[in-house]
Amino acid sequence: MSIDRSAAPTQLLRRTGGTLSVTYYADGVVVDPGVVTVALMRADGTALVPAAGLTASGTGAAARTITLTPAETAAIDILTATWTSPTRGTVTTDAEIVGDLLFTVAEARTFVSGPGAPLASTTKYPAAMIEDARARITDEFNLVLGFSPVPRLRRVILDGLYSGVLTLPDFRVTTIRSVETRASGGSAWTAYTLAALDDTFVDSGGVLAMETGGAWPSGRRNVRVTYEHGMQRTPRDLGRAALIVLVDQLVASNVGERTLSVSNDAGTFRLATAGERGAYFGLPAVDSVLDRHRIVRLAVG
Repeated sequence: MSIDRSAAPTQLLRRTGGTLSVTYYADGVVVDPGVVTVALMRADGTALVPAAGLTASGTGAAARTITLTPAETAAIDILTATWTSPTRGTVTTDAEIVGDLLFTVAEARTFVSGPGAPLASTTKYPAAMIEDARARITDEFNLVLGFSPVPRLRRVILDGLYSGVLTLPDFRVTTIRSVETRASGGSAWTAYTLAALDDTFVDSGGVLAMETGGAWPSGRRNVRVTYEHGMQRTPRDLGRAALIVLVDQLVASNVGERTLSVSNDAGTFRLATAGERGAYFGLPAVDSVLDRHRIVRLAVG
């Protein structure tokens, strides 16, 4: 018997609180997990209040849920929830606290595409479906643009080069939360003091350096950096592009995904297709917007 779970949501808006939920499945069938306890950890490994854990709400085969307050979601973060069932074992889910959203569920409901608002139906397109798609599109835009369209947190482990600079994988880095190092062959991480952290600075290209000119310790995977990055407010053209992608991904089409051209009485028309001729999504109104904002890191050497 295989145990699976589905969780929602994967993104929470900073300072608004929210509800995390998980549904247990056994071989694809919803099951009763009993009394489920939840441990909730921040990206830095500290426990989110209360530290002793929570007992999730929900009975029978219904989803198990926990509710977070605006105070508990005050900071951009990545939360890891460990849900423990006495009969179904332990599953882990992640939730990201972001500083802005590409679009709201209400905006998705009222977005006009074609003859009307295709996502208006709450039955056919429940909020959880839209929220899950929004998180996915945020990640997709992040990859294409080279930076996040919304403020978010990231933690990376880099190789120290015994030089004055480290290159973070993201542009538009706004805040360095923490820097930690470890000795070669060791497992213990030592955090920079506030004074040492104040000596670091990062430029718009994601290059992290020390103002006094010091060098990062040499080693493999020995420097860990936690930082905030992304646009502080999503531009309207990117938000609209995201809504176009949302409709394209959720609303069924009579044109197959492998179709490259369509023929009718007016002739044969070649379709814009993702992955062809530089198209990211195969949607000209989207790809052109992404091209306008995209940043490419140039190789030096």
